[in-house]
Amino acid sequence: MKATKQFVKNHILGVDNEWESYIENIFRLFNSNIISYQPKNLLDVGCGDGIRTLRLSDYFSIDRKNLYGLDYDQNLLDMCKLHFESSRINLEIDRIPFEDEMLDLVICNQALEHLKNYNNVIDHIIRVTKMGGYIVIGIPNLTHLINRIYSLFGRQPMCIDINSSHI
Repeated sequence: MKATKQFVKNHILGVDNEWESYIENIFRLFNSNIISYQPKNLLDVGCGDGIRTLRLSDYFSIDRKNLYGLDYDQNLLDMCKLHFESSRINLEIDRIPFEDEMLDLVICNQALEHLKNYNNVIDHIIRVTKMGGYIVIGIPNLTHLINRIYSLFGRQPMCIDINSSHI
């Protein structure tokens, strides 16, 4: 019985983590709609420890010298700096430090829900993305399958966890 519960937790409930489905959804989005797009560079706004950024780089075959990440947590950025250029930024007040129309692909996944001033970030993301480039923005979704399953079993959906930093 214990092994069955662990299987359900790991494979159906996602190991208490929505993160993996978000990255897979980005791949599915591109595979379904823009399969031939080949970005030459990538900015990950809210890059965290850089694992997602590196997976995106591998998926799109982007040279790591053309990878950029922004985050607030210096400890996470220190991990990123081993693999690609990354900078500390306070998205509430700072300007995204890239030239206008510089980037082919900008990902901002699971970051905006932590901000009060998210409109400023969206404006800067648009500014730094090349004409014809792509922007992918992801935010938590209460109707995401894992959250519906949690609700069904009387658990708090992860995207509205009262102990989170979501605003």
